[in-house]
Amino acid sequence: MVLEFLRLAVVHDDWSRFTESIDAFVDVASSIPIAGTGVKRSILVVSSPRLVEVKRLMGLVRGFRGVKSVGLVSRYAARNNVVVVLSTVRLFRGGVLSAVLNHGSYYYREFIQGGLEYWFVVTGDAGGLISELRERADVKVIEHVDALDAARRIGRVSLTRRELDVLKAAYDAGYFNWPRDYGVNFIAGRLGVSKTTLMQELRSVIRKLAERELNRWDYLV
Repeated sequence: MVLEFLRLAVVHDDWSRFTESIDAFVDVASSIPIAGTGVKRSILVVSSPRLVEVKRLMGLVRGFRGVKSVGLVSRYAARNNVVVVLSTVRLFRGGVLSAVLNHGSYYYREFIQGGLEYWFVVTGDAGGLISELRERADVKVIEHVDALDAARRIGRVSLTRRELDVLKAAYDAGYFNWPRDYGVNFIAGRLGVSKTTLMQELRSVIRKLAERELNRWDYLV
């Protein structure tokens, strides 16, 4: 069986359609169906420039049929940047995930924005999957993509161990706060490197993170 990697953009009768009027981006970090129950547990990472938008979305999700529970796992809020991690339990029979499972496909990743669900799946039955999806949803985009390219764009950032250490040291020192808690000289001293070396390493980290985010946005639209 030849496996194919598909990028899909779909609209269907789900709470995801509310994001068309809400300024929020949802990363479905994990979505696990519980065998024999017709229920799935999901972890959602919701980001928005305004807390009121996140609260509005949470209220709509809680009130949507089939949603059993919505829980707040954690929250981070700063100026023009709110990130909330939610846990949800809901029925999924008859939806997109059911179609994916029916065709022995592998759920890979999902993002939600602007009323669209962007699904990334690996499947050995692309024709059958797409046919069933069209019975359940309005399929806006169907694209066969290179799995390695997709993983690079939407997966984890390929930071080296050293880059992770530098990023953590800068973050823990409050380098990204405004005003900064500690500057470059302090962090360089903690790591035992020169100021110039630290700045080069930090720029490398920030560039990789920026590329990941910009590539992801290009990949979704």
